[in-house]
Amino acid sequence: TAYGGGVYEFNNYKPLKQYLPSNSSLVTRVDNAPTKYTRCTGGTFDSKGNYWCLNTSESKTVHRLTTNHIWDGITLKKDGNVVPVYTSAEILLDHRNENHKWITSCREGTKLILLNDNGTISENDDNVVFRDTWTTASGKTISPLYIYTIKQDTKNNIWIGTSSGP
Repeated sequence: TAYGGGVYEFNNYKPLKQYLPSNSSLVTRVDNAPTKYTRCTGGTFDSKGNYWCLNTSESKTVHRLTTNHIWDGITLKKDGNVVPVYTSAEILLDHRNENHKWITSCREGTKLILLNDNGTISENDDNVVFRDTWTTASGKTISPLYIYTIKQDTKNNIWIGTSSGP
């Protein structure tokens, strides 16, 4: 992913294709400058070889490029309302269940989002949960200004790096 330049596909270290709103489901922040404002982050692959990324926009935030080169986008909704993601950062596909996608909104409305897409790209059956405050293992309540990273360890614990520390 390229923050501002959409998504680039490479083969043997050579660029093959650049994906922008004109040839994908990605959305630009500024209509007349898509090569500068198609903000994508957090690219990863699922076990089927599909590529997943985040696209900072008011509409479709989560995007999938299938192995057949078909793009799909998902608008995150909770109880019928759009969950705004002003600055998306990372997407983590949960090893325990790939239908669960952990998404970080890293600043300006910082939150941790869990999307359960129920194995479909359809938004009709998605479940979205988000938190901007949570309790640490030591019992401390935190509301971080920034989420820097999210990772899953070999025991399937989810780790989040924030501005609030431990």
